[in-house]
Amino acid sequence: FAVRQYKKFLLSAGKTRSSILISCGARLAPFDIKELRDLMETDEMELDTIGDRKTALFVIISDTDDTFNFVVSILYTQLFNLLCDKADDEYGGRLPVHVRCLLDEFANIGQIPKFEKLIATIRSREISASIILQSQSQLKAIYKDNADTIVGNCDTDPFLGRQGENHPQRNVGNLGERNH
Repeated sequence: FAVRQYKKFLLSAGKTRSSILISCGARLAPFDIKELRDLMETDEMELDTIGDRKTALFVIISDTDDTFNFVVSILYTQLFNLLCDKADDEYGGRLPVHVRCLLDEFANIGQIPKFEKLIATIRSREISASIILQSQSQLKAIYKDNADTIVGNCDTDPFLGRQGENHPQRNVGNLGERNH
């Protein structure tokens, strides 16, 4: 794969090649930090054991600095891939211990690739993901057209606080009429 991509890169025009290198350099710049390289070098979290026994994993990110939020996105991507593969390959499609992911401040994690598909399929493997957001606009900003699919596959309403002008209608539709 890498060789094919490199050959495509070599075929590109000089300006395009420069642009590719600049983009690549910008994306990889955080790895200039030794502490980040050290963190990513080895697996000390043993993500592959989650789902075998009861485990609690707390992932805490800064609410004021999003520089390293992409690391959390990578972690969740890796975790969901590992859990799905383990359920399918080792346990006949269902993990022996249910894994519940409570993803608070979901919008601050960054985009988890193909999350709209994951949230629709992981339940059958004994994996659940509860996303928690302040508003639907946060989800739409990150997942664009897939935001509605994600919400549609949530067992519970993922939004806290006010929802904007659609809030009362959506809740009345979900709960029926209410008296205040």
